[in-house]
Amino acid sequence: MGDKPKKKDIGGKRPTRRSFENQRRLTVMVFKKVGKVFTFKISATLLLFAAIFLTLYIIATLFITNEYLDNYRRRGRYKGKIASLNAELEMANQNIEKYKEDIAFLNKYIDDQINNISISDDVAEDPVEDESSGTDVTKPKLVDVEDLEVKRENSVISLRFKLLNTLNNGEPVGGYIFVIVSLKESDTVERWVYPSCSLKDGMPENYKKGVRFFIRRFTIIEGDYKIGKTTDKTLTVAIVVYSRDGDVIFTKTSEL
Repeated sequence: MGDKPKKKDIGGKRPTRRSFENQRRLTVMVFKKVGKVFTFKISATLLLFAAIFLTLYIIATLFITNEYLDNYRRRGRYKGKIASLNAELEMANQNIEKYKEDIAFLNKYIDDQINNISISDDVAEDPVEDESSGTDVTKPKLVDVEDLEVKRENSVISLRFKLLNTLNNGEPVGGYIFVIVSLKESDTVERWVYPSCSLKDGMPENYKKGVRFFIRRFTIIEGDYKIGKTTDKTLTVAIVVYSRDGDVIFTKTSEL
């Protein structure tokens, strides 16, 4: 038998098959000028990874930015709270100092009451003459003023002095201080009191509005006081010291 005739290819050349790698690449064509075309291929897998990375980067950036803004706002709120707490702490410290002074006043008051009880018992056993009978009863001097400096410039009175504790037993002394400036014009007398307080019979009506003090040895008192008018007439400056119970324990006057 003769050989079988070979089949001829229809259409001439056989179709070329693309490899698997070429099928997974993207072809990008760039037209720069008419007649010039630049082509390059990009892996689809690489493009997918790049898109995923870019997406994650954007999400992370948004998260970090939002976290930073939240922290910034919280930090601003905390600063305000810290400032407020510091102010409250300062006020609390001032109140503590006042409470300490009040406790010292109360201790002194209790001691005075105990001493008064003891004195009353002694008087009951050995009575003495009262003031109506002509007996001179003097109370111990509690405070004194030294190094008094008073200056006057127009309507401003500058005052500085040392307030001493004159007790020899080392006990502290507490009370309140007023400065009263008087101006006598014809038949009337004008008065200005510092700290500000209403007057009754020429004296402060509420002694507790005075400058509070508590001393074991001495303290320096100074200040500038402005009267209600400018005058060349003589002014009388009086220092009035009250005890914790409201008794006048010291007065001193000076003229300008």
